[in-house]
Amino acid sequence: TLDVSSFNSGFYMLKVTINGQSKISKLVVR
Repeated sequence: TLDVSSFNSGFYMLKVTINGQSKISKLVVR
């Protein structure tokens, strides 16, 4: 799980690399 309580509200871009493939995930913290 991802604890977002330590994040400020806003919009985040997460770059995740799995098996050499990069994937951009969008995360919105309210």
